Amino acid sequence: MNRVVKEVCPECDTEQRVKGPRVCDKHSTDMCDACDIDLGTCDTVWAAGDGVYCSRECGEREYLKMCNGLVKMATQLFDAEAEEVNPQDIGIDRR
Repeated sequence: MNRVVKEVCPECDTEQRVKGPRVCDKHSTDMCDACDIDLGTCDTVWAAGDGVYCSRECGEREYLKMCNGLVKMATQLFDAEAEEVNPQDIGIDRR
C-alpha cells in the first residue's frame, strides 16, 4: 500500500510528502543521504547521482547545497538525474 504520509524533516523542519511509515532503529542499515531515515521503511526512494533519498524534498535540498543555493540550477540538475524507484530494485531490504 502506498499511502502518502506527511512528515516534518528533522534536518530542515520542512513538511515532506513521503510514502510509507518511518522507523529508525538498530536494524537500520541503508539511510537517506540527507536526513538519515531508514530507506528500508520507504515504499519508494529517489536515486540521483551518488545519493539515495527518502523523498524528493530531501534530494532537492542536497542538490541545493551542491549548487551553492542556486535554486533553478539545483532543481534542473536534480530533475535530470533523479529517478523514483522501489527500494528493493536497488538492493535495499524492505523492513
